[in-house]
Amino acid sequence: MTRSQATVRLIFPTRYKRSMWTEHEIETLMLHVELLGPQWTLISESMGRSYMSLASKYSLENKKRRKHALHARTTLNGP
Repeated sequence: MTRSQATVRLIFPTRYKRSMWTEHEIETLMLHVELLGPQWTLISESMGRSYMSLASKYSLENKKRRKHALHARTTLNGP
C-alpha cells in the first residue's frame, strides 16, 4: 500500500465539561457516589466530566457538608 492510499484514523479523548458546576450537577455527583461509591471512571462517563474533576469536587463538597452539619449540631446544642 502506498502512502497516498493509507487511511489514518485519529482517536481523541472525549471532551469533558470545563464549565462551572451547577447545583444539579453537584447533587447528581453526590447521589452517584452514594449509590456507586467512588467509582470515578464510571461516574465520569455518566456525567461528562473528568474523573479528577469529580473526585476534587466531591472532596470539597463533602468537607463543606460535614462542616455545615457540625456547625448545625453545635448550634442546636449551644449554651
